[in-house]
Amino acid sequence: MAKSVLFCTGIYPPDIGGPATYVLRLAQQMDQDGIRVGVITYSDNHSGTEHGFHVTRIERRFFALNYLRYFYAVIRSAKNYDTLYIQGSFSEGIPTVLANIFLRKKTVMRIGGIFSWELSTNLGMTRDLPEDFFHKKQRFFCEILKKIDNLVISNCDRVIANSNYMKKILTLNKIEPAKISVIYNSFDPIPETKTPYAEEEFLENKFGASGKTVLLSHGRFVPWKNFDKLILFFKELSENHILIIAGEGPEEEKLKNLIRNESLEKKVFLLPKQSKSELRKLNNFADIFVLISSYEGLSNALVEAVQLDCKIISSDIEPNAEVLKGYETCKIIPIKKEFFIRAVSELETMQRRTNPQKDTFVFALIYKKTLSELCT
Repeated sequence: MAKSVLFCTGIYPPDIGGPATYVLRLAQQMDQDGIRVGVITYSDNHSGTEHGFHVTRIERRFFALNYLRYFYAVIRSAKNYDTLYIQGSFSEGIPTVLANIFLRKKTVMRIGGIFSWELSTNLGMTRDLPEDFFHKKQRFFCEILKKIDNLVISNCDRVIANSNYMKKILTLNKIEPAKISVIYNSFDPIPETKTPYAEEEFLENKFGASGKTVLLSHGRFVPWKNFDKLILFFKELSENHILIIAGEGPEEEKLKNLIRNESLEKKVFLLPKQSKSELRKLNNFADIFVLISSYEGLSNALVEAVQLDCKIISSDIEPNAEVLKGYETCKIIPIKKEFFIRAVSELETMQRRTNPQKDTFVFALIYKKTLSELCT
């Protein structure tokens, strides 16, 4: 049984994001259980011992130099660990897998998204969703990215997919199904605490929300999240509704212009990326959480909305339906305006109910499964 694990990740606290939180929570629990852990990450801070274990931070510069410095960091550190736990296939995956040619350590890679598809989409080189992206012949550069994804992931001993849908996509890219395990994103159980009255009153005043139905969505401002469609769908609702969207990303200016051009400044509020605690306040404050994305690996935002017993409108894609299986206060809809408007109307009359299946995502269960992959 492995007694030490080196996390090779792209982000780590104080950076904000699901992957950073995931690595920290898992590493802390392993450390408490007597498993020696270390972390290598890209960061703008210096190296040092943090949270009780050693963290090596690679300063972000030109990407080729980043990879080279990450490679040498793995070479220097990994000899002291039994297992390398890699959090993605490109920025951390490529240098770690190359270093492991010399190290010969056990490698486990966690896949929460398909980098080759995401980069191709962001560059405007494909309009296909992941299934068609791997089924169809793509442009030369996209095919190169697919090959890199396949080579890096295939050279790991085990692969952890964060949903059954993600496992399906990996197999479409010719990753051997037998080496893939499905382990959902992990979250601690959230205490039954509501937003204090003073904070709720502040939010009501800030957004002019008194007596109105508040819709909330958050995530990366990227094309497949469909925030532009959400804004246009929302435009058809009455003045008794407001929409709050929080996040950051390459489509931010496009969304701002859309809100301005549609004269929705008093109904649609675009917020910067929020901390986890602020998102929980917003989730508690909002009446309905909305996620009408065309693609997800497994949405952290959706899992958290489930744990908070939010009323939810979700697109009818496989990973979202996977999260919402058995959830009563939700509407799973095609990404069409008429279905969205009807879903809002129906959910407005419903009360929040406790989801009986949210234990699926509690940390203790996810930790046990992950430990089995890393340490046996």
